[in-house]
Formats: sequence, C-alpha cells, structure tokens
Amino acid sequence: MRKYLSFAVITALFVAIFFSCKPEEPDNRTACQKKNVGYMAFQNKSNDAYDIFINNEYFKQQPGNSYMQQYAEFPAGRAYVIKVQQVSGYILYPTVKTYNVTLNQCDQKNIVFP
Repeated sequence: MRKYLSFAVITALFVAIFFSCKPEEPDNRTACQKKNVGYMAFQNKSNDAYDIFINNEYFKQQPGNSYMQQYAEFPAGRAYVIKVQQVSGYILYPTVKTYNVTLNQCDQKNIVFP
C-alpha cells in the first residue's frame, strides 16, 4: 500500500509541476530596447578636423567634410555634453562648440558641427 501511495504522491507532484510551468513568451523587443541604448553619429561640415569630447572624455577625431558612417552606441536615458574643438586651420584660437543631447532608448541623433 505504501508503494502505491508514494507513486501517487510523486505522480501528483510531477503533474502539478509540469502543468504549472508556462511556456516562455517570445521577446519581441528590438536590439536597442534589449540593450537599453541610443545612437549618435557626427558630421563635420568644416574643411578642418575636429576633436570630439563626450562628457569631457575624448571620443575621436572627425576629419574635415566627413560623416560618421556608423552610429555609435551609448547608454539610453542620459544627458550628454558634446564638445567639438577645431584641431587645425585656425589663426589665433580654435573654434569650440558645445551641444547638450538627451539620448532616449533607440534614439538616433546626428550631431552636425561646427
């Protein structure tokens, strides 16, 4: 009798566990939603090269008359201070511009300077 009772208890537990599990829902979010990122690209309309700083950290140098072909990925939900500074072609002082950008999830921002 004990043997049958144990079998019944184990079977009941198995059935309860098996039917209580839900199949996983497919994740329909886009890649930028999954990673919680936004994107920025930079376009230099000047003939001269510019250094790009993001939140006071050097990011890259953008050659004159060029566009960043690929968007760079940045954490979303943040504000960024973009500073561009002319590298060459100035007489006394380089041109320096500052831009404030708030980047939300999946945003694509184009920063055009100077």
